[in-house]
Amino acid sequence: KVYGIRPSSLLTTYSTVVGLVSSALLPLVGSFIDHSKYRREAGQITALVLCMLLIPLIFVAEETWFALAIILLIVAFLGWIHTSVAFAYLPELADDETELVKLTASFTIIQYASTVIFLIVMIGLFYVL
Repeated sequence: KVYGIRPSSLLTTYSTVVGLVSSALLPLVGSFIDHSKYRREAGQITALVLCMLLIPLIFVAEETWFALAIILLIVAFLGWIHTSVAFAYLPELADDETELVKLTASFTIIQYASTVIFLIVMIGLFYVL
């Protein structure tokens, strides 16, 4: 056991903690976002903090894994906050509902295409290196 948790239970414990914290706090965060006029700024801040918190993950090692696991918990929760901000901000992008549907479809296509391109590049690097 490491810190009272079996290594085989780490993923389920991680998922449980993120799920409980998210279900407890996201309604409050969503309420704040819905009633705030600073949605864009909130999105920018959460995106910046997410990127900054991902930087230490480069230094994963036997000595740092627990601290990085804590950072990953925070990253997961911030990711949900950022998603909430993005969905709350969508209706402000266009006044016309048809235009909004086109924008949302474009964003979704770009998101999935980027994921596929990333996967292809990673597989390619795996075989090259």
